[in-house]
Amino acid sequence: MSSTSLTTKTFDQSDYIVSSFIAKSKYTIYKATSKADGKNYALKVFPYQNNHINLDYLNEIQTSKFNHKNIIRVVAKQDEQLIAQSGKKSYASCLLLELAPYGDFIDLIDNISICEDEKLTRTYFHQLIDAVEHIHSKGFAHMDLKSENMVVGNDFQLKVIDFDFSISADSKSLMGHGTKNTRAPELKGDEVDNAIAADIYSAGIFLFTLVTGSFPYIEDCKIEGKDLFDLMSSAPSEFWKAHKRYHMSKKVHMTKAFTELFMGMTAVDPKKRMTIEQIKRSEWYNGKTYSPKELKTIMKSCYE
Repeated sequence: MSSTSLTTKTFDQSDYIVSSFIAKSKYTIYKATSKADGKNYALKVFPYQNNHINLDYLNEIQTSKFNHKNIIRVVAKQDEQLIAQSGKKSYASCLLLELAPYGDFIDLIDNISICEDEKLTRTYFHQLIDAVEHIHSKGFAHMDLKSENMVVGNDFQLKVIDFDFSISADSKSLMGHGTKNTRAPELKGDEVDNAIAADIYSAGIFLFTLVTGSFPYIEDCKIEGKDLFDLMSSAPSEFWKAHKRYHMSKKVHMTKAFTELFMGMTAVDPKKRMTIEQIKRSEWYNGKTYSPKELKTIMKSCYE
C-alpha cells in the first residue's frame, strides 16, 4: 500500500486511548488521549477508498505545511491503520490533530450573543483573515470556509479546520463544490478561475453570520417571495431593508462600514471582490478589537 511523501511524523495509535466521539461530518473525529503525558488530541479517521489511501486524507495532510495560531495543527499522521467499525475490520488513515475543546462557530453563534458585541465579532474576523492570508501565502485555497469549519481553541482563538476541499491557489480543478449558503456562486460549476477570490467570498458570508447570527440568503429559496441572493447584486438597498426588518428585535450592528465591507467581499464577479489587502484597509476592519487576554476573559465567562 502506498504512503504519503510528506515529512509529517507518524504515530502509533496504541500509544493513545481513543475514547469519546467528538463529531462526524464527512469523516468521524474522536478524542484521543496520550498514555505518555495525558494530553488530549482529536483523531480524524479517513476510511480507505477501494483499498487505497483516501484522497481527502492526502489532501488534508498538506495542512502540516501551515504554522499559524489560527489554523488547526497537524500533530502526526498514520497512513495505514486496521480499524473496527460496526463489527467489521477495514483499513483507514488517521490524522492526530490539535484539540479545540470549545466546539465550532455554529455552536458559538447559536448559544452566545456574539453578534451583540461588535468588538468581539471583529476580533474573530481578524483571526479568520489572518489564517486565510497564511493559507494563501503557502499557495493554497481552503475552498470550504464556513462556521462549521471554524472552531474555538484551548486559548479561545479561532482555528480553521477541514481542508478536504483545499486546492492549489492557481488550480482551476475543484475537489468539491463547497457548502450551500456559504460558497462562492462560481463553485456550483466544475471549475474555478480564482480560488483565492472564492475564499474571500466565503469569508464574507462568515462575517455576515458573525454580525447578524444568520445567513445573508438561502440558496434557491425565496424569503417572503424575494430571492435575497439576487437582491444582493441587483437591488442591494432592498436586500438590507429585508434584513433590517428580520433583525429588528436583535442588537445587530449593521453599520454602513460593515455593509460596505460585506458587499465588497461578496461581489458576484470574482474580479470585483476585495483582496485581503483591501479588507485590511476597510473602515470596519480597522475598528477596535480585544487583546488575547481580554478575549480569553470574555469567552471564559461565556463557557462557565
